Amino acid sequence: MQHTSESAQSPLSQAGENFHYVKTIVNNQVEIKKLELLQNSTQVIGKTILFATLAVLIGLSCLILTILSIILLATWMESWPLACVCAAGALLLIATIIYLARRVLIFNPLEAKMIQLVDTE
Repeated sequence: MQHTSESAQSPLSQAGENFHYVKTIVNNQVEIKKLELLQNSTQVIGKTILFATLAVLIGLSCLILTILSIILLATWMESWPLACVCAAGALLLIATIIYLARRVLIFNPLEAKMIQLVDTE
């Protein structure tokens, strides 16, 4: 009689152990995905903070250079309004060039970077 109860418990015991192993594997996979997501989000946040800091510093540098160039032009031309108009024209020209070349300067490199990011995974 004992032999029959052992053979009846053996498949149930094995099924319980297999369920426990599968549950452990699934839990480990979920934890790994959580850690990968945390790592990726940390990288994205770090790059965003770096980009914002660099954008502010570059913006301030451009502002200072623009002011200095207006002062230099005003000294050279001896006319503040004419120096301001020349600086505004130069900035408008730069903005127009950037707008017209936006696909080559911005969209294509960004698209290539995104494709590279997707291909890496």
